[in-house]
Amino acid sequence: MPSAKIIFVLFSVSCLALVSANAQRADSLAAYNSDELFAKGRSASFDGNRERGRVYLMKALEKSPGYVEIRVFLARTYLWDDMPDKAKETLAPLLDQEPVDLGAAKVMFDAAYWNDDSETALLWANKGLDKNPTDKDMLINKAKALGDLERYDEGLEVLDILLQRFPGDKTVLSLWETFKTARRANSITASASYDFYSKIFGNASLYSLQYGRRTSIGSIFLRANESNRFSTNGWQIEADAYPSIAKGVYAYLNYGFSPTSLFPNHRAGGEVYVSLPWAFEASGGFRYLYFGKDSGFIMYTGTLGKYYRSLWFSARVFITPDTAGASKSLGLQVRRYFSNANNYVGITGGFGFSPDFRNLQSNEGFSSSEIYKLKAWRIGMDYQQPVGDRWLLLATVGYASQEYLFDVGNYVGITSCSVTARYQF
Repeated sequence: MPSAKIIFVLFSVSCLALVSANAQRADSLAAYNSDELFAKGRSASFDGNRERGRVYLMKALEKSPGYVEIRVFLARTYLWDDMPDKAKETLAPLLDQEPVDLGAAKVMFDAAYWNDDSETALLWANKGLDKNPTDKDMLINKAKALGDLERYDEGLEVLDILLQRFPGDKTVLSLWETFKTARRANSITASASYDFYSKIFGNASLYSLQYGRRTSIGSIFLRANESNRFSTNGWQIEADAYPSIAKGVYAYLNYGFSPTSLFPNHRAGGEVYVSLPWAFEASGGFRYLYFGKDSGFIMYTGTLGKYYRSLWFSARVFITPDTAGASKSLGLQVRRYFSNANNYVGITGGFGFSPDFRNLQSNEGFSSSEIYKLKAWRIGMDYQQPVGDRWLLLATVGYASQEYLFDVGNYVGITSCSVTARYQF
């Protein structure tokens, strides 16, 4: 074994080498001026090496403490790495100014907006516009914050100013169309869905007609469903509500009734959604299905979702308690948004039974309390496109493999498609 003296010597040599390397690195950085260091910092940051980029940027600020663009860019690198407090600390000398520096205000706007704090985001937008009232990006930011706060009339006033200067700007036009649509409180929705079974069963259909209204406390929907399956017709009426509870918190409430075998006699649901920092959303609640003759059961459910730029990721789980052990199912969804929130393409998938999807249940229809135990998987795609400023069209296609209730272990394939049209007024 090496002696303690040899270990001490090796350790000392290593420390000296590290100090020497750092000194050489510092000496090498000292040879550059602020602009050169800024360029190196930007290049490293955009290449994904933000730690190294910040070394260049902080050295540049040492040389030129009043170089505003460097300070703003350094703060933005902290924001990219989910360190808003560090970004604010970096911008402190600029935030104390009156009016606030425009670039610093944009960083603070993003910090609040990405955290779903639209009130604070609007405050920073106004502070930035105090510095430059005609800045295009900050005017767009202000309109976005007003839209999130459902202050559409004020948002349209801002967008009208922008359209006078930039009449063909796609971002401005998209927001203007979205706000115009959002101001309309009523909607009528009609949909037609078809299931094609790979064997044994004939094809099935589901038609729905829905009225929706947006109120001061949230949206409500009344819906009638009619289905033809297993050579049987059935109908159901449903009501949905999405009441607002508090800032960033809303609920989902559902009740449905049907006297026929193709739907539960009674179905009910409740769920609470909460907006979380950094564009996350989570929820928790239940679904209850009752088929008559004391054959009802409750399923607990929850979701976790995340917005990332123009993408939405979501996962939903259902857990059904049972004396033989809880049954579980999982649903996944990814959406890519385009011009606005009404224009997207999505991919869905999942495993296990979900009461929010159409599934083959039994040869008598939707009548057994054992359906949640069946094995299944599904995958699908959907696409929604606005048509004009009042219509929305949605098309979906999918495929599922569902275990038979009366022949457990054997499966049937189900190819599905649907078309939905919504008119807003």
